[in-house]
Amino acid sequence: MATGHVARQVVDLHEPQLLVVSEHRAHAGRCPASGTQTRAAFPDWVSAPVQYGKRIGGFVLDLPHDPLLPEQRLATLMADLFGVPLATATIARISQDCARIPGQSRQLWNRNR
Repeated sequence: MATGHVARQVVDLHEPQLLVVSEHRAHAGRCPASGTQTRAAFPDWVSAPVQYGKRIGGFVLDLPHDPLLPEQRLATLMADLFGVPLATATIARISQDCARIPGQSRQLWNRNR
C-alpha cells in the first residue's frame, strides 16, 4: 500500500532549434500587348536579400540595454542559446535602426513575449 510520494523537478532549456527561414518571392510579369513589365512588392519589413527577423531583433534590442550586456557577449549568447551567429556589427545596426523609430524596440519586445 502506497503511503505517499516525493517529487523532484528539473527545469532546463531546450536544445537550440533550427532557424526558420521564410522566403518571400516577388513574381514578375510582362503584358503581352504593351510589353510593360511589373513586379509584385515585398512586405514593407523585408528590405534585403537576407535579413534577420523581428524575433531575433527583439532579443538583440532588449538584452544589451536592460542588463547592460556587451555586444560581444550578446553575440556569443545568441549563438549558444539559439544557434544564431550574429556579428557585433549586426547587433549595432539593429540597435541603430530601431533607435530611429520611436517606440520600435518596446513594440518588438512585447510582440515576442
